Amino acid sequence: MAKRRNWNNALIIALSLFGMLLLYVTNLISPNSSSYPLLPEGRAIEALVLQELVVHREGEGWRSEPQLDAERLDGLMALWSDARLLPINDPVPQPRGPVQVDLYLDDGEDPVTVLLYPELGYVKLLGQPQWWKLLSAQGEALLNRGSKDA
Repeated sequence: MAKRRNWNNALIIALSLFGMLLLYVTNLISPNSSSYPLLPEGRAIEALVLQELVVHREGEGWRSEPQLDAERLDGLMALWSDARLLPINDPVPQPRGPVQVDLYLDDGEDPVTVLLYPELGYVKLLGQPQWWKLLSAQGEALLNRGSKDA
């Protein structure tokens, strides 16, 4: 009887460990399962227009006006390409002073117009009622704010 109880305990522990392992692997594969990418799946940015900065794809790299160094441009465009959003309820009170950013994608369609509230990390896609919270980047970084190149 004692052998059977030990065997049952070992089996329970093994199944518990297996369950925890599955949960861990699932979190590694999809850490933000309730979040959504900013860009439609399979689409890439061809150009980005925000306030005083215009960036467009040139070959394998990026070109901007005003000109920024390649490393900074690559970082900025990676932030936009990898941006993930979490749906949120309408904020109360409604934030003010959005920054409009137009993302031209490689599908040749009209741009995706993003209204970014950088201080709060909120995003609203023009023409859609849903509010979003940025998960993968800070709003200020997406606007290329921070230390300016001399």
